[in-house]
Formats: sequence, structure tokens, C-alpha cells
Amino acid sequence: MNLHNSPINSLFNILILSVIISLLLGGISIYLAKKIRLIDYPGTKPHKKHTNPTPIAGGIALLFSLLILIWITKIQVDNTLIGFIMASITIFLFGIWDDYKNIQPEIKLIGQIISAVIIISTGTRVRIFESPEFFIHGTELNFVIIDQVITIFWIVAIVNAFNLVDSMDGLAVGLGSTSSAFFVLFSLESQQFFVSQLGTILLGTLIGIYFYNSPPAKLFLGDSGAQLIGLLLAIIAIIYSPINAYQTSSWLTPILILGIPIFDTSLVIYSRIRRKLPIYESGLDHTYHRLLRFGISPNQSVLLMQIASIILGSSAFLITYLSPIFANLSFAFIFFIYVIILVKFDNNQFRV
Repeated sequence: MNLHNSPINSLFNILILSVIISLLLGGISIYLAKKIRLIDYPGTKPHKKHTNPTPIAGGIALLFSLLILIWITKIQVDNTLIGFIMASITIFLFGIWDDYKNIQPEIKLIGQIISAVIIISTGTRVRIFESPEFFIHGTELNFVIIDQVITIFWIVAIVNAFNLVDSMDGLAVGLGSTSSAFFVLFSLESQQFFVSQLGTILLGTLIGIYFYNSPPAKLFLGDSGAQLIGLLLAIIAIIYSPINAYQTSSWLTPILILGIPIFDTSLVIYSRIRRKLPIYESGLDHTYHRLLRFGISPNQSVLLMQIASIILGSSAFLITYLSPIFANLSFAFIFFIYVIILVKFDNNQFRV
């Protein structure tokens, strides 16, 4: 193989370019956020522990880096890419609205559903009940509608998962980077260069933003940034399609790659429902906060969550190409461990 003409060499070029552009736009976004007074002030909510006013500029840097890089790299324009861009702009606008005005959760949910519908309208959706591998399947309208509903649920769930897990400087960006890297590796294996390009753009952009978002953060992601990361990864997970793998095995891959944000969201929802507390309010009952109460330092807590994400992503590599029975048994074992840890964490004292 001639490395200089290989897809891998092209992806490294995209990665370097993405890092450079996001570094430049990160600084510009901080300046812009200060000018338009898009600032997160200390002490406005109990969970906000930062000591200095911090620009909410992560979403601005991420969106404009994404748009510029798609234009520069000349990714093939099709309905999938159009939906990808339109949904990204939509979720960003609702997110920046929330960063400014702290809108009601119901309005945020509407924005998330609109973004998901945009994706579906351009032909991108989960295809579980339409797949001949599943024991209930078909091409009738009712099966298509079920898959569309699953798609909306998946996108809304992952968007909110990244919004919720953004509880510490660098955490959501780091988890997003890890997930992006795994999707790049998986899509290279499946020869989906389009997915590899999108994943590499996201990875490089998040690396650049991490420079500003690492502790102590010079910018915050805000809802506009955290939700956008979740949306982009949710879409990439849908369009990723492995070759030479059973769909009844590979459906587990995105769940494992995005396992830590999913765990954090499940923990918060389960804990708050159990205690009859509002799900949508910010609090100190996330995975990160509970690790702190176990006596683990802030930096070690973030690192531990990153390591867990790497372990789950690596497990996905092992499971994806197993036969359906062994893949699903392996996932059942991981899920059993997941439940044990969730219950252990839930029994740990917390404050909302």
C-alpha cells in the first residue's frame, strides 16, 4: 500500500487540519462570546463551582469548525450530509437559546425532536425492524414507523446523555473524542470512508476545543456544545454499518462506544425517579460527583471515566464480529456489571 495515497494518510491530514482550525476558532469564539455576553457566571446554580466568569463558546467553535472543515475537505455532498448539517444547525440554535435564556426542558426537547426528524427526512434512520436478521421484521409502513421512532429516541437520548455528562471541565469533550476515535477505527474496518471523514473531523475539532475546555476551562461547552457533540455522535452511530458482521451482533457497537454517557444518564434518571426528584434539573448526582464522594480526586475521576470508555469501546471491537449468540451473551454480562455498578453508585449519598 502506498501510504501517501491511502485513506489513512488522508484522514491524518484531516485530523491535523481539524485541530488547527478548532484551535483558531476556539480563541475567536471566546472573544465573540465575551462580546455578546454569552457568559456563565459563578454561583448562579448550586452545581456551578467555577470561580471566574467563563465564556460559553464551545458550541460556536464546534459548529463553525464543522462547517468550515466539511467545505475544505470536500466531502461528497448527499442527503446524509445535508441532513447532518441541517440537524447540527438546528440543535445548535436551540442550545444557544438555552445558554442565553435558560429555556424550559420541553422546548429543548422540541429542538431535539426536530433535529431527529430532519435526519429521518433525509433518509438516515435506524433499521432494526426492517432488517431480515431480526425475528420480527418487514418492509411494511408500520415497521418503518417503528424504526423512525427508535431513531428519534436514540438521537434524543444521546443528545441528552452528553448534555448531562458535561459536569466537569474536559469530561464531555474527552468522552466525545474517545467515541469519535472508535467510530473512525470501526468505519475504516468497514470501509466506510465517509463515516471515517466525519469522525475524524469531529475528533480533531474536539481535540482543539479540549485545549480551551480542560481544567481550568477557558470556555464551557454549554447546551449548544454538549448537545451538538451528542447529536453528531448519534448520527455517526446510525450511518455506521459494519461489513461481514451480523446486524444482530453489531447493533451493540454504538451502545458500547457511547456507554459512559449512557450510564451517567441512566444513573441520574434512575436515582431521581427513585427519590421522586425532577429529572431535568442540574445537580451533583452524576457519575463524576459520586466518584468524588468515593474519595477519588477530580482529575482521577475524569481519567477513570475516560478509561472506562476506552475499555467499553475496545470490548465493542471484540463483540461486533462474534456470532449473535456469543455477542449478545457478552453484552448481557457487561450489562449485568453495569447494573451492579449503577446500584452501588445510587446508594452513594448525593445532593441535587
